[in-house]
Amino acid sequence: MWLNLSLLIAGLGLLYCGAEGLVRGSSSLATRFGINPLIVGITIVAYGTSMPELVVSVQAALQGSGDIAVGNIIGSNICTIGIVLGVAALVRPLRIQLQMLRRHVPLVIFCSIFVTVLLRDARVDRLEGLILFLGIIAYTAANLQGARQESNPDVLKEFSGAAKSRHASVRTDALLVLGGLVGLMLGGDWLLDGAVGLANHLQMQEAVIGLTVVAIGTSFPDLMASVVAAARREPDIAVGNAIGSILFNLLNALAVAALIRPLNAPGIQFMDCGIMIAMAVMILPLMRTGFILQRWEGGLFVIVYIVYIFLRWP
Repeated sequence: MWLNLSLLIAGLGLLYCGAEGLVRGSSSLATRFGINPLIVGITIVAYGTSMPELVVSVQAALQGSGDIAVGNIIGSNICTIGIVLGVAALVRPLRIQLQMLRRHVPLVIFCSIFVTVLLRDARVDRLEGLILFLGIIAYTAANLQGARQESNPDVLKEFSGAAKSRHASVRTDALLVLGGLVGLMLGGDWLLDGAVGLANHLQMQEAVIGLTVVAIGTSFPDLMASVVAAARREPDIAVGNAIGSILFNLLNALAVAALIRPLNAPGIQFMDCGIMIAMAVMILPLMRTGFILQRWEGGLFVIVYIVYIFLRWP
């Protein structure tokens, strides 16, 4: 058991360091070549912090652990709303100015419902994975187009200030990217081995481990990114990172895992998908209250997540 715990903790550490290195290196390279900081923020930063979910789900798919692959995605999305957005709002109420978010929240709800429909037979096959993957291509293209049309000076200043500064050389950036990728791969492997071993030792369903321990671990980079952004008074980045992460998980991480190997996930219950949809719907009041996520709303997200974990944990 202690070996499994050690692998799990070490894997989490490597995943976090790997994601941080990948984001810093790639962001620096992007700004070095003159790419708009807003585009860097809503693509490289948001997607980079979600790489742990992709890596772990792909590795779980390769090992035939469909419950962990799917559970990691569903659980991570629940954690992203409940803990990442919730804690960020507790740190500082989040006033959202980025107008693209008007479209993103309904899209999160739609994609959550769509994935729930796909999982009605407890399986995601390659064709369904391809449909999801086409969705991330369309979403990214729309993001890039919207970023080019963004004219709000406050938003542009916020993302420009948050973009990772350039390092001393291209070599440093390349080493950070390469080291980040190695850390992600190795960390994902250790985390998965530790999680499966822990599930077997405790005689727990792999789905529960995926929905809770693995999902919380892979969501940690998102939590750190959004909390730091909230503390620095960068609410668009805090919320944009969380929303982008949810969509990336559903449309890319789940899609790639299913394309590599069809996912069988009999341990995922309708309650899990239902909570994911319900928490996405809970974001809607944000759109009717002057685009402000208050502290009490963030606290509500956290409470709902804690209740879900209490109900799901055996």
